[in-house]
Amino acid sequence: MDEHSIGKTIASLRKSKGWTQVELAEKLNVSDKAVSKWENESGLPEISQFPTLAKLFDVSIDYLMMGKIDETISLNDMDSNKRMFYLIKKDDVENYIKYDYPSKTYFDDFNSDNSAIASIIENKSAKIFNACVRSGIKLKPSHYNCCTLVGSIYEHIDTLIKMACDSDCLEFFKTIDFLSFAVGDKTQQLKSNGSVRIIHTSYRHTYDPKTAYLVSPDIFEYIFNCPAVSNRIVEYISTYRAFQSNSINYGSSVADWGTINGTFYFLEQNIIEQLYKTKRFELLSDFIQQINLDTAKTIKIYNELTYESQVFYKLQNGYLLRNDAGSYGRTTIIGKLITIDKKIVELAISNLDDNWTNIFVNYNRGIVKDSTKGILNYESKVVFAPDTQELNALYDEAKRQKRISKIKDNATISDKQRREQLFAENALSISDVICADDYDLFAKFPEEQTNSVTLLDVVNADCSDIRFYIHALNVDDNIQNLNTALKAILEKHPDRYDILDTLLSAGATIDDNVAFTNILKQNVALYFSSKETANSNVEIDNNVSKDILLKSLEEGKLEYVIVNLTMVLERKLKEKFAEQNMDLIDMIDKAHNLNTISDFECKMLHNLRKARNGIMHQSGKFYYTEPIVKTWIKIVYSL
Repeated sequence: MDEHSIGKTIASLRKSKGWTQVELAEKLNVSDKAVSKWENESGLPEISQFPTLAKLFDVSIDYLMMGKIDETISLNDMDSNKRMFYLIKKDDVENYIKYDYPSKTYFDDFNSDNSAIASIIENKSAKIFNACVRSGIKLKPSHYNCCTLVGSIYEHIDTLIKMACDSDCLEFFKTIDFLSFAVGDKTQQLKSNGSVRIIHTSYRHTYDPKTAYLVSPDIFEYIFNCPAVSNRIVEYISTYRAFQSNSINYGSSVADWGTINGTFYFLEQNIIEQLYKTKRFELLSDFIQQINLDTAKTIKIYNELTYESQVFYKLQNGYLLRNDAGSYGRTTIIGKLITIDKKIVELAISNLDDNWTNIFVNYNRGIVKDSTKGILNYESKVVFAPDTQELNALYDEAKRQKRISKIKDNATISDKQRREQLFAENALSISDVICADDYDLFAKFPEEQTNSVTLLDVVNADCSDIRFYIHALNVDDNIQNLNTALKAILEKHPDRYDILDTLLSAGATIDDNVAFTNILKQNVALYFSSKETANSNVEIDNNVSKDILLKSLEEGKLEYVIVNLTMVLERKLKEKFAEQNMDLIDMIDKAHNLNTISDFECKMLHNLRKARNGIMHQSGKFYYTEPIVKTWIKIVYSL
């Protein structure tokens, strides 16, 4: 049982009297803020005020405090509004009818203090709701009668439809002709639309679902997914309305030539989707049989039409349209032609549901096959009817997605194992790997992806693996990014001398301050002075080949590869330019100036040269990683 609310009771009784909070406050000699606090349940009246409140509202103190009606008071002796709200709360339909309240329950009156329909919905008074609908939906008396029934209640139509579901009130769906609705957001419709709005009787409903009354997607799904909604309501909504040409009117006068108005239906795809999702397969089979009959009639008419110049056909929103450009663009409707939407077919495929996938696809294939004039050819993608090869590819992708979901949901594996398995399924982005600080997996990505990474990507991910910084500074030649990275490391990780040394060796500076940068270099050098080792004695191989270099790279002999690869580069450039005395730095720049190598290749070859110098001479360090060295090999042997 719901806990009684004194504040809500006071608010309900106040509204039943037609008083504002200010008026009630004046009668009690308190502030309107005090009344507001009571009703918002932010406070309670003083005990001494309850007798006065009970007298004002003509109720007992027990009713105020506990919601109990004094049964000794006759319904006939109650105030009319008080009695109405009391009966609504009790869902006492017999007395509600006896006192003729259905005739005063206005379905378009949600905002007044005495709104019966708002109270019926709040209290979930199903019996009374049904009685009001059966007696005919009433609207507030008005001198103006320019709105349709649905138009008058349209602002609150979703709330009323949900109440009809909860009350098992099938009559409400029939009264509003729910089958002529479409699914969508009505926000824009409720705004002014020229001189005629959708709620008006003169509004023209056409084959465009935007001109139909709309039910929200959430409420439409609620009808099919809520266990409390009866089968008879679901079965009614799942009824197919066959095409009736006499329900459509075409403008024939000069003023309305070419206009279309009538009753149109758009729920077919939504119904098929919800019946499939909720596994109401018997209803779904019946529904598809019905749309198939109507579609077959339309295709028959279409196939029998003779060729006419300036006449075009198109399938739109489930209707086959004929447009005669020779009659000032006059459009007529041949009939309903329902295909199964691609997303519904893909839903069945994603479930690996062979049975319904084949039913949906074969249905669409049949339409393509039967319409001999070509407008529905699969090549134009008007109808989604994949052939066997395409269907197999879709199934393969669906299976892959299942595997991916299983990997993501597997709680028995480590994050690193999860990343590796997702990588194997091509379901991991390079940014995910950078954020995970997993350089080993990063190195397995294609070069075109790893070489597009910037220093800012690495800094923003706050990577701790120095190899990310080494890789990025080799491929990112933006000096601003380099300086930003240095500043970020100083702020976040001032003790990471290895990263600082890496960035400084590439030319990074602190706010273009040479003095400060030199001090930083000295501090870093002091840190590494006790850790310095003698330069390696690298073997020089004048007959080295690409295969030998790649094999040495796999064996981790990076210094051997760099020194000997640089010799290969020098030899190639000297042969190309027939220059035996030119320095390597100048030959690389000459190759760049002659467009022999790209900007990126020029930068990478200079980095190779710097790395060689750092190994063989006392000319400063330059850092590198295995994937970077592999890229250097690729560039050198492409010359």
